[in-house]
Amino acid sequence: LIRKLDVAGGTITTVAGTGIQAFNGDGPVITTNIAPDEITVDPSGNIVIADYKNSRVRKLTVSTGMITTLAGTGSATYNGDGAGAVTNVQPGFVTTDSHGDIYVTDSSDRVRKIAVATNAVTTVMGTGSAADLEPGGMAVDAVGNIYVADFSNNRVRRWDHMTQVVSTVAGTGVGGLAGDGGPATAAQLVLPASLALGAGGRLYVGDEANHRIRMVTVAVPQPVIIPPAYNPVSPERLLDTRIGVGAPTGTLAAGDTLVLQVTGAGATNISVSAVAVALNVTVTQPAAAGYLTVWPCGSPQPLASNLNYTAGENIPNLVIAKLGTGGTVCIIGQATTHIVADVNGWFSPSPAYSPVAPERLLDTRAGVGAPAGKLVGANVLTLQVTGAGTTNVPTGASGVALNITVTEPDAAGYLTVWPCDQPQPLASNLNYTAGETIPNLVIATLGTGGTICIAGQATTDIVADVNGWFVS
Repeated sequence: LIRKLDVAGGTITTVAGTGIQAFNGDGPVITTNIAPDEITVDPSGNIVIADYKNSRVRKLTVSTGMITTLAGTGSATYNGDGAGAVTNVQPGFVTTDSHGDIYVTDSSDRVRKIAVATNAVTTVMGTGSAADLEPGGMAVDAVGNIYVADFSNNRVRRWDHMTQVVSTVAGTGVGGLAGDGGPATAAQLVLPASLALGAGGRLYVGDEANHRIRMVTVAVPQPVIIPPAYNPVSPERLLDTRIGVGAPTGTLAAGDTLVLQVTGAGATNISVSAVAVALNVTVTQPAAAGYLTVWPCGSPQPLASNLNYTAGENIPNLVIAKLGTGGTVCIIGQATTHIVADVNGWFSPSPAYSPVAPERLLDTRAGVGAPAGKLVGANVLTLQVTGAGTTNVPTGASGVALNITVTEPDAAGYLTVWPCDQPQPLASNLNYTAGETIPNLVIATLGTGGTICIAGQATTDIVADVNGWFVS
């Protein structure tokens, strides 16, 4: 049972459960069996339940009085990470962060995260060996860092939300009672079992076998003040192969690479400290159909596209390109063509934006990032952005810059991109006609769990290349 104590009235009432442990499905609180090992309250006021003996993580939605399963199948046997409906969990301790993402300790000696938007289960700490981590109680700070009592290893560990690095904040690994008043990492604990975060960075540790509560002072998360990353400028032409600006006069031959100097060029004189640039790139008078790729010189040419065109077409697209060796970008096309590029601004070094060499995260033609096959009109595709590919956008990212291309749509329509934890908006990111291949740069907010949703009006293939990510 889950029961509530009315402190003012001195009464206890049953909130959920029937008094029977055996799992009997999801449903109303008064008829649904639960065996709660621990509970917590999420930012929306709902109760998250570590239903240990039923090997499930469940949620009591207060507004509806319904209990639903978020993750777990009823089996405690570890079977890897994945969708909550098919992933085994046996949760002990549970906590949530300020976004509502859920963290549980698992009997497989892991700490696992359940994304509130998708119920996807991922492992954030532990290898499955108690010698590496035997998690007990947890606490989460204001920015999502997770503190874990590492029970049999006589330590308290910390998982950094931004870097995903695990470190020791207290304990030496050798059981004992020593170290009060000194560095926490030189102190001894014996079977730390529970944790609680207090004001002023005070982390309280239930030092079980020493029969004490110990205190560790940890860094208090401070508001992150992020310097401006983007420096807009009045548009200036840095490249025009028709008249010899930024490159010799004449078309760029198919398969040849053009090296464009960006830093220090023109009146804009972009700083040599720039890490990326916003360019409006135009193809004009191409000899045949093809696509253009822009990438940082000095890096291998990626499998990515920034601009698709047909023979004789004049067509532009906005490109946010990471700068390469000496402040340059490289440009290559499949067909002989003239190219024009106008600078609109540049990005200075800042944690606010991290540019990357383009990488393909989605290609429905080849089954990259989604099952192979066109997205059927009005259906929704969920694209995992954080942790995907070699770019590995971190979980702390709040937005992403993607070049999204529609190819071979069955009919005319438009594409909408939005964060998956929000309702689908009345908005468009890319308009297309039947059979057309057309791209657009999209800067999209990431939903909880690091995903974006994509929907189109017509059945079509979709390609998406990541160019960088934002934090806020």
